Amino acid sequence: MATHTNIYLVTHELTADLSVEQLLSWFNHHPSAESFLWEAPNQNQQIFAWGKFDLTLDGNPLAKFDQAVQLLKQLTPRIVRLAQAELSDLRLVGGQAFALETGLPTHWGRLTNGAVWLPRITFNKVEGKIRLSIIGETATAVTQQLHQILMELANEGQLVAQSAVIMNFREESVSRWKSQVAKAIQSVHETKLNKVVLGRFATGTVIKAAPEALWLQLRKKQVGAYHIMLRSQGVTFLCASPERLVAFRPHQVLTAALAGTTRRGATRQVDKRRQADLMRDPKNLQEHAFVVDWITQVLTASGMRVDHAVHPQILQTPAVSHLYTPITAAGVVSPSQLLDKITPTPALGGVPQQLAIKLITQLESQQRGLFGAPIGFLDATGQGEFAVGIRSCFLRDQQAYFFAGAGIVADSVPANEAAETGAKFKAILSIFERKQTNPNE
Repeated sequence: MATHTNIYLVTHELTADLSVEQLLSWFNHHPSAESFLWEAPNQNQQIFAWGKFDLTLDGNPLAKFDQAVQLLKQLTPRIVRLAQAELSDLRLVGGQAFALETGLPTHWGRLTNGAVWLPRITFNKVEGKIRLSIIGETATAVTQQLHQILMELANEGQLVAQSAVIMNFREESVSRWKSQVAKAIQSVHETKLNKVVLGRFATGTVIKAAPEALWLQLRKKQVGAYHIMLRSQGVTFLCASPERLVAFRPHQVLTAALAGTTRRGATRQVDKRRQADLMRDPKNLQEHAFVVDWITQVLTASGMRVDHAVHPQILQTPAVSHLYTPITAAGVVSPSQLLDKITPTPALGGVPQQLAIKLITQLESQQRGLFGAPIGFLDATGQGEFAVGIRSCFLRDQQAYFFAGAGIVADSVPANEAAETGAKFKAILSIFERKQTNPNE
């Protein structure tokens, strides 16, 4: 990228009533090495990003939002805004890795440490209104591309949601994982560790995977979740997360504690009973309190005024119910720096943070990469939103890799934690047709 030339940003508000399926049909017809699909749980906003503008650090791809924000600030004075373009149309997207887990093997390839980039084309759909933004090296190029996309969209059909076939699905050994949980419980009793989240992994061979159609299937199957697809470095990450990590608004931060889990009941009566038991279960309440207290401490230390309810509420997903406490904070903060401070939260890491990560590295079989990591977007005005990369999988070279975690505290029971991870796998498995299954060891 030249250092002194102008960069051109054009934005157009689409007047046509285009559906999500039509927009994704355009993505399906224009494959890109980098693409990003993001939807809020209430489906009132979608961010669909295509391509990658040349924004690198010493020639290397970016893996952290704080790095990308600094480069974007250097780029901003050179931006020439055309038509309806605003600074908020400049938007970084991606995900940064869960944590530095040296010594563990990885299946993520070049995406092991995450990927953050500035898209060339972004569709921002809010309450049905769509802003199409394009960034490029010349005014002629971005204007011509805008007109070309508008013509193509006028003729796009509806992409249909579709599952993928998965063969040889295999979960990590339950017996081995239970022994790791027992070791974690022992560490909680014998050290200063209060909580650690241990992950269990699964794999399978995928046939006929169309990422955009899979994303639509995830949207259909997992209502009320963040729906995310991140494709970069030869890896496609898919996520139906119920957990907001953090949203940045003017002078306000919105976050939440999501910890403490029970499986959904087969009937409404059983479901209500399990949720009532969850609301008074000492183990789950303690696990939840660790997350609330830790997030509150981080926000307070950043100079913000924090507010949250005294008691948690229930958040339901199709497979499990969680204890859930929304948290708001008022004040001024650097979004990218707070993102680094707040991750990983005790909901995915543990308490104390570094002691938990050290144990995770000792007990887990592979690096998490984007599993449990912050995935989202941040615009040039400092507004954005991130989900936690759970209820997720990634696809690479016809292989699918899955992750589910459980919070381990002093009163944890290995068999119960194994059952919890099994229930959590169900969310992302809902978009696959399993043709062959190997039993657990």
